[in-house]
Amino acid sequence: MKKLPLIVSVLLVVLIGGYIVYQKFFLGSVSDQNPIIGKQQDNSSNIQQNQVNNMMGSSTGMNPMMKNDSYIGDLVDAFYGPMQVEAVISSGKLTDIKLLQYPNDRGNTIRISDESLPVLKSEAIQKQTANVDIVSGATQTSEAFMKSLASALTKAGFENQPNGIKVTPPQKFDL
Repeated sequence: MKKLPLIVSVLLVVLIGGYIVYQKFFLGSVSDQNPIIGKQQDNSSNIQQNQVNNMMGSSTGMNPMMKNDSYIGDLVDAFYGPMQVEAVISSGKLTDIKLLQYPNDRGNTIRISDESLPVLKSEAIQKQTANVDIVSGATQTSEAFMKSLASALTKAGFENQPNGIKVTPPQKFDL
């Protein structure tokens, strides 16, 4: 009976060690992960975008048919408050995203918006699309941001924006 705690301890160390080896050698190193969204960085979308731009005769990602203007996206219910963005287009590219409305009426909601929205804005401008990664812990805010931005970019003439994004309510647990 005295050997049981020792056996359990050794088994636990072996399992943890095996998990670390699996993570490092089969899934990539921990440094490849984005600490905010908890996903591996994927450069394939940048490569695909460059391939599309090259096929269309543009290496800059600019759309020469786009007017320099601002386009207001749809007002979307983000469950904890409304979300509406304004996409600023300059030289045929998405250059800025203004937050016209966003969830900001409670302490935790304000914290989530303050942490997630800069990440979402930055990624959308970098990728030139509303199809961005959902920020962990801010699912409803992320989905509403994408939906509002997709509608603004569609109005601006950007093609292939995600549609059918559904804002999911948070799970309720019975205790």
